[in-house]
Amino acid sequence: MLVKQLINCRLIDEIKGVKFIAPTTCYALMQAVGMVNDHTTSCFRYKEINKL
Repeated sequence: MLVKQLINCRLIDEIKGVKFIAPTTCYALMQAVGMVNDHTTSCFRYKEINKL
């Protein structure tokens, strides 16, 4: 979890023109663009997303 928090903080620092963005919002953005895959390995979407 610490790694995810560090990535979130770094991403927040890189977003210009935004006065405040919560880590949860930042993590949701990372999920939406495919930077993280939170699907369990038994989920049918896990393999589909890992192919990208």
